[in-house]
Amino acid sequence: MKNHSSNENKSPFVTDIKCVLPEWIDYNGHMNVAYYTLVFDEALDDFLDEIGIGESYVKINHNGPYALQANYHYLSELLEGENFRVKIFLVDVSDKCFHAALEIVSEKDYKVAAVCEQITMNVDLTKRKANQYPNWVRAKFDKMRQPSPIFVKIRSFTRRSLTFFFLLSFSKASYCPWPCTPAAPRIHDSTKRLRGGKGDGVT
Repeated sequence: MKNHSSNENKSPFVTDIKCVLPEWIDYNGHMNVAYYTLVFDEALDDFLDEIGIGESYVKINHNGPYALQANYHYLSELLEGENFRVKIFLVDVSDKCFHAALEIVSEKDYKVAAVCEQITMNVDLTKRKANQYPNWVRAKFDKMRQPSPIFVKIRSFTRRSLTFFFLLSFSKASYCPWPCTPAAPRIHDSTKRLRGGKGDGVT
């Protein structure tokens, strides 16, 4: 039985130390991406238990957590036998959902190995429909709301990257990230057309 009593009503929630198991290692010699998902999922279970809406709550109240969306960012590798913890930040909360950022942090150098952004919804398991959290749960969530510093940086980078590839998709240029290449005027032309301008005629 895990003891997370010191984490109650605090953000971020931090798991006990965990270890990369031999069966998690792939042919590249590091932890396979599938097990990052497992680690994040088990950490979220620990978090829900700490809040008081874990498995026992689900069985009694017939309300359970459904994952709506999850995005993963792999930042550095974890090797066999390496110890780590998972930090969970509550980024945002609503009556029926919470938005969390989960970080796997190596105990060796304290670097963040991976980040998971997940939106989880409370579901009435008898009606199979979304249901509001009880007031006491929402109150706990509200106390724990806190942004993840690395998640904020990743989101900013992701937005810039997506904007670049979105604009690139409107041009017929071959992929090249550098502004000094022939791709640059085509991207510029596409942005002018999107804003309603005539562009420079490059197609």
